[in-house]
Amino acid sequence: MDLLIVDYDCKLLIENNGMEFRSQAIKVIYLDSELLSEDLTINNSIMREVTRCVILTRFSGGVKKYHWDIISKNSMVKHWIISIIDLDQDIYKEQFLKQVDTLLFGLDVFYEVIFDTSKNFMQTKRVLDKPMKMKKKCMVISKNVQLAKNAADIFKRYLKEWEIEIPQIKSSDDYQYADAVLIVGEKGSECAVIAPKVGVRKRKIWINRRFLNKDEKEEMFEQLEQHMNANGWNIADYSDKTYFSDLLYEDFREKLYRNEISYLSLCEQEDFVVWDKYGLPLIREGYTEETVTDFLEKQTCFSKIANDFQYKS
Repeated sequence: MDLLIVDYDCKLLIENNGMEFRSQAIKVIYLDSELLSEDLTINNSIMREVTRCVILTRFSGGVKKYHWDIISKNSMVKHWIISIIDLDQDIYKEQFLKQVDTLLFGLDVFYEVIFDTSKNFMQTKRVLDKPMKMKKKCMVISKNVQLAKNAADIFKRYLKEWEIEIPQIKSSDDYQYADAVLIVGEKGSECAVIAPKVGVRKRKIWINRRFLNKDEKEEMFEQLEQHMNANGWNIADYSDKTYFSDLLYEDFREKLYRNEISYLSLCEQEDFVVWDKYGLPLIREGYTEETVTDFLEKQTCFSKIANDFQYKS
């Protein structure tokens, strides 16, 4: 059963506008209901049947401690949806998203935030009419579909508990259920995809290019600015969210990390070359385990991107 908890500031909205669902397995309660105790724990008779909870709120005055209490004191519910009503401006959406992330950091729950309107509560109804989301979703997107598939095949090894999807994006609505987005390409035109709406906070760009110097990186950023800004992005905001590495080396690093290959066997492969800080190939006699491991850590980024997606807001 789904439980819809109506915040104090939304009670009149529900009473005046009504809210009907296709599913019958949804129970609506209000924060001042007897079904919630004084310490905001859900009545045991209800809790036994609850699979996920939705908090319908306007966050009047911002996120408050009682929002945290509702979630933290009902820890048996592992899936929470926070539906924020009648918030139009993106700057306020971003502020609330950061507040929610900060509030719930460290809690062992899966949560997602959506924005809706009291006119019809369409987004909230749509979420509740869908099956419960059991995994977080990362979208790997590119105009170069084969590169997206190859990158996703390696990247998913770092996000084993996530669902990895390679969609064809036609509008910003196609990002609706994404928790993170990785845009990939070998050149700027391959990254020319429509930008997601403000609700998708975790976004990274990865360019499949090895050992670019400063001028080459600046040229690549100019390409990205030309092709992506025309699709709703602002590349100026992504200087620290854009990564450069070689897919082959990402594969080497991940296999070495999983002990699928040894550093000795890696050193014997002709297509594996360690470069020194001057951009020159290191002689094979200098390939020690420490040298190889350190080189791959510095020249790859999938592990860092995946870590940011999982643990950073």
